[in-house]
Amino acid sequence: MFFYKNKQLYCENVPIEKIISKTGTPTYIYSKNKIIENLNAYEKAFSPVSHTLCYAVKANTNLSVCKTIFAQGAGADVVSGGELYIALKAGAQPGKIVFAGVGKTREEIRYAIRSKILMFNAESVQEIALINKIAKQEKTKVRLAIRINPHVDAHTHKYITTGKSESKFGISYKRAFETYLLAGKYGNLKLSGIHCHIGSQITSTFRLMAKRMAELFIKLQHAGINIEYLDIGGGLGIKYHNEIPPAPGALAKEVLALLKP
Repeated sequence: MFFYKNKQLYCENVPIEKIISKTGTPTYIYSKNKIIENLNAYEKAFSPVSHTLCYAVKANTNLSVCKTIFAQGAGADVVSGGELYIALKAGAQPGKIVFAGVGKTREEIRYAIRSKILMFNAESVQEIALINKIAKQEKTKVRLAIRINPHVDAHTHKYITTGKSESKFGISYKRAFETYLLAGKYGNLKLSGIHCHIGSQITSTFRLMAKRMAELFIKLQHAGINIEYLDIGGGLGIKYHNEIPPAPGALAKEVLALLKP
């Protein structure tokens, strides 16, 4: 909550000048109340369905920020063993942590399994096999989602778009169904989710991505693969030019409409 009062900039009820007189500049200042307000807006928007909001720890690994978010009951999205450590240190519940990202090491996978996280988001058939192998060594069964490229162009810079078919991330949409059938043959995996991510600059393309994932969800259900989680990633749309990012309620409405029976 930043505002001006008597020509002085405040964060909540604290004058910015008072803060920087102690810290010097440059410095980062966050509004705890605004963070909680934003989180609650999304919780309310998705309240009609069972859901877990997972904060992407890579967005800001500051322990105070993370503690504020996890204290509200949010989960965590991590992409490394270091981020998993931070999430746990900041109070995230292991059962609400999702481990995504490419290049997971054997040590990181084992650490996550022993921490009893909610789920892995796998990026390739090789990683699927590796997670199964380590889960077998640990004598347990783990939940798994597979990252799918929905072949959706976020209409942004080619170096940061991640959801097109030629992207180095995840499984192509055309190979998604067969990959789930393959993964279903492993004895130490529980196929639980579909994950997708098209780059952190999504606005109108978000709806198309969600539609593609919902279609795959239905196809898998018909094949007897019971998906519990639809993990729609990519960050929240922001203004690069004159775009108007969807409000939490509007965004949730688009997604929830696709999940109706």
